[in-house]
Amino acid sequence: MEPDVLQFINEALDFAAPDLVVFVGDNVVGEDIRAIDEMIAPLDERDIPFTFVFGNHDEEAGFDKQTQLEIYQSYPGCLAYDAVPELHGCATHNLPVLSSDGSKIAFNLWMFDCGDYVYDSYGEWLGYDWVREDQIEWYNTTREELKAENGGELVPSMVFQHIIPQEPTEMVFPETALNLGELTINFQDGTSHTFIPDINAFDGYLFEKSCPSYGNDGQWDAMVEGGDVLGVVVGHDHVNNFIVDVDGVDLIMTPGCTYSSY
Repeated sequence: MEPDVLQFINEALDFAAPDLVVFVGDNVVGEDIRAIDEMIAPLDERDIPFTFVFGNHDEEAGFDKQTQLEIYQSYPGCLAYDAVPELHGCATHNLPVLSSDGSKIAFNLWMFDCGDYVYDSYGEWLGYDWVREDQIEWYNTTREELKAENGGELVPSMVFQHIIPQEPTEMVFPETALNLGELTINFQDGTSHTFIPDINAFDGYLFEKSCPSYGNDGQWDAMVEGGDVLGVVVGHDHVNNFIVDVDGVDLIMTPGCTYSSY
């Protein structure tokens, strides 16, 4: 890992003094898995627990996700786990946060593995993967279980995943009748969106086009209908840093902790 990135992580931890760190994907890029040691060391030194989601580049490190999860779990501060191994992806899980007196669940954190790439039957790349139907069903079921455990009171929550869903992308980048291939953002349902953003739709900084999921199994609708999710934290777009409200749920785009995205 680059010395500047390590210095950035150390200074950020000292400044924020977090109770928990969440890595939102593309955590290890390249074939040197020792980068995990370097990434986690500043947390170990400060006894800060952590969890994570996988991004589209993590398996390019040469180790599958299950192996990487086991490596992360070897650190004492790791809270990540694979809630239901049969679900799409790896390490989709949630972390309930108890009230200060431990009497109730005060908050909940959702972690979704939204996959990496999708291809057509000829092996041509179509776009980026998305949170699948079985994961959404797990979210719906677990949300209601948490509500029941909490005396019938809905537990407010945040979602963490790597790839930005379609709905906030549609809010920021207006739809166009023209499909210009790589010159537009194109979805599985046939709709296309321009690269020119609506600057009144979001707060923050947008330095490149978003790279959203190609398909959509209804994750955003489920979160809106569920009523528990306050915001969805994503990465993936490297240098973007903005917030956009879509039907009462904030999409929070975080920039990469790196000096060499491109």
